[in-house]
Amino acid sequence: MAFLDALTYVVFADDSRVADIAASKDCGAPGVVVEIRRIAEPDLADR
Repeated sequence: MAFLDALTYVVFADDSRVADIAASKDCGAPGVVVEIRRIAEPDLADR
């Protein structure tokens, strides 16, 4: 997906780090809306 390439080095170092994508198509005005959420990293203190 081209928008992943546009976000590389802006949001993440490599789009291979993207774990999940939910997409839909709308017949409204052209453009893209991107919502980014960090997946919680394991707490190293719990190890």
